Amino acid sequence: MKQLIPMDNFGVFADMKDTIRVNSLRVAELFEKNHKHVLESINKITGPKSGLSEDFRLRNFVESSYKDSTGRKLPCYDMTRDGFTVLVMG
Repeated sequence: MKQLIPMDNFGVFADMKDTIRVNSLRVAELFEKNHKHVLESINKITGPKSGLSEDFRLRNFVESSYKDSTGRKLPCYDMTRDGFTVLVMG
């Protein structure tokens, strides 16, 4: 995702529409969780049986990717404040 304001040390950045977002990789790190488990939680709460509207999911959880230390391209999510709240309170 293109960034209007680059990601800071907390994994927070502003996208090109000036929406503040946080990266799931950083959330996993800050909460001392395995990123795999954070992705599983996001996939569960954004799934068709979650009860969240498609509009909410599309606005608040954007699929992204990052390169790990070996150069592999791996999945992650960029979340809005509302998406983050649903994740941690979910």
